[in-house]
Amino acid sequence: MSEKHKLVEARQVDDRLLKILGTTFSLAMIALTVLCTSTLAQENNSAYTWLDKGNALAEKGDYEGAIKAFNMATELSPQDKHVWMTKGLLLAAHLSRYNESVEAYERALQIDPNDADAWFGKGAGLNKTGKYEEALQSLNRSIELDPKKVEAWKVKGDVLKALGHSADAEVAYAKARELGYEG
Repeated sequence: MSEKHKLVEARQVDDRLLKILGTTFSLAMIALTVLCTSTLAQENNSAYTWLDKGNALAEKGDYEGAIKAFNMATELSPQDKHVWMTKGLLLAAHLSRYNESVEAYERALQIDPNDADAWFGKGAGLNKTGKYEEALQSLNRSIELDPKKVEAWKVKGDVLKALGHSADAEVAYAKARELGYEG
């Protein structure tokens, strides 16, 4: 075989190899594009994306829109206590929908029964609905888990006062002030 023939044959192999590599590279780029697009789609549908949308709506005063976004977050991540707690906070703080707020905190507590903030949220919501005995139980559990939880001591004082236990209420208020409450 002549040198010229070997050179032509080598170029043909190189051309075929480049075609194969080019096709493989193209397929790899397509696969990468699909993967990236899929990942972005998942990120756009993640619970935390919906939480961010809900928080943005709440900052603008669109609390009903925020609740819709939080509902999407709870559907996408029903085992995430933070999703439920965020929803519970908005329901109580901005919409005065205390029964629904309590339900959201109860869902968070099913996931993590040792979350002092969730117990506090539940207790505060129960206080607003007039369920003082249940509120006191929840607030006591919150304080048991986090003895320095100022808000829990303050609301515990409110509950005790509503129950007619003025002396106990003053003790709770004093503890709240000791921890930094200034109200």
